Amino acid sequence: MKIGEQRDKIQELLTLFESEEPEARESAAKALREFEDVIRLGERRDVVERVLELCGDDDKAVKAAAIMVLGHIRSKIPRNMWETVIEKALELTEDPAPEVKGPAAITIGRLSDAIPQRMKKTVVGRMLSLCKDDSSLVRGFSALSLGHIRDIIPKEKKKKVIKILLKLTKDEDWGVRGASAQALGNLKDFIIKTKSSAVIKRLYELSADPDAGVRGPAGWSLGEMKEAIPSEMRRDVVKRIMDLSKDKEATKKARSMGSWKVKFSHSFRHEKGCFRYHNRSRRIPWVGRSGSRGKSSWRAQGGDSHGHEN
Repeated sequence: MKIGEQRDKIQELLTLFESEEPEARESAAKALREFEDVIRLGERRDVVERVLELCGDDDKAVKAAAIMVLGHIRSKIPRNMWETVIEKALELTEDPAPEVKGPAAITIGRLSDAIPQRMKKTVVGRMLSLCKDDSSLVRGFSALSLGHIRDIIPKEKKKKVIKILLKLTKDEDWGVRGASAQALGNLKDFIIKTKSSAVIKRLYELSADPDAGVRGPAGWSLGEMKEAIPSEMRRDVVKRIMDLSKDKEATKKARSMGSWKVKFSHSFRHEKGCFRYHNRSRRIPWVGRSGSRGKSSWRAQGGDSHGHEN
């Protein structure tokens, strides 16, 4: 499709926002993410305003799609609209539907650079609160978001965040365990500095989890925290990571959770390598109309809070 045609498509999608059919509005919001690169400077405000309006839709699937697309087109959100967007996302984290609360939580994480100073404390507190939600979808997305917003977590709150994430690694839902394991990896700087052996030991346990969707993120996080691995555990950790690199189920499952690839990197000096995940996509998962957490609706999120690869 030529650039001119792509730009025309954006206007078509915005027109579909007015459709009487919720499925059409939802599909239009999801499709908008594919055209981020061709949103022109002069139409950015209009596009964001239209998406924000859709965040108030009566249909929960439409609201979820709308708030999540803001995470995709974050580079096109005018700076003077950042606060409005974060306020809307925070508002939706209080929505009664888990299918809306979860996407709103992860979108805040994806927009970490846009969080105003005055709202940072509120955002961190809200994510911590959502980690206790009854819905596993919300708990998982909130855990991931904590990893993304790591740079705004006050120093005095980081121990509490680590404690909550460690608790979530024991969640009965594999998605929550995997998300928490990954979030701990994103908080590596604090964990390495405090030499938290409890985190390393727990990640080592998770790297043998029955579910491949937990083993992979746990292995990645261990690789990120190599400096904090106690000398007495080093040999076992390296062996586990090497075993994970041959774990076809973990590789396949991890790829189904997102756009992942597996490769070796020399993260352990004088050792053969380390099992690492690299996210090749900036995309974040969609929540289906049923709200169920399946292959298409629950995927671990790679990269850092700015959308870069780890």
